[in-house]
Amino acid sequence: MNIKKILLSAFAMMLFVICALGAASHIDAWLLKYSENADPTKAYALDKSMFSILDENGLCEFTVSDDTYLALYLTEEFAPEAILFETNKGDALSKGTFAAALAASDESISLESANRAFDEAAHAYEKDADGEYAYYEFENWILIFSKGYEDGQYELFSAFTAEAYERMSEEEANEDTPSGEDAQPDEKDEEPAPEAESEKKQEDSKIHKL
Repeated sequence: MNIKKILLSAFAMMLFVICALGAASHIDAWLLKYSENADPTKAYALDKSMFSILDENGLCEFTVSDDTYLALYLTEEFAPEAILFETNKGDALSKGTFAAALAASDESISLESANRAFDEAAHAYEKDADGEYAYYEFENWILIFSKGYEDGQYELFSAFTAEAYERMSEEEANEDTPSGEDAQPDEKDEEPAPEAESEKKQEDSKIHKL
């Protein structure tokens, strides 16, 4: 899906380079926590057969189907700092899957509080040019949901640590800042017009004559 490639590229810029082998061992621990959370709720069952490390930037993915995936981003210390869960619109397992993933990513978050946060975010949708989005702050996380893109077929549920979100925002701001070539020159750096240069030479000549 095109939206998947766009999102993975956009969020990859905020990540540190990490060791793939080290990430794999920490993913095992995360998967165990996720499974414990998923058992008592309606969520997708994830296992190692669905898992792949996509690059050395800390991006891991569980592929449930062609239309459903859960991406997990890790810091250089292998701590989860972002979750992206994309699935078909109206997927009955969306809430449970997202809540189980969020609770597995932060020891201070329970499955019950993650479920409540999902509900709060789902009630905060606003319309924008591409569809609808929701922004909700929860604990040390920023929840951002979106739906209505790609002809309304899919929904995306994402969560970022406050630090990751701030870093991503700074990266985007830097990209929007004009480069040195595009920036307008300061007045003091502007070359004098030919007439002004001629007048300056005449003044200098007068000074020498004096």
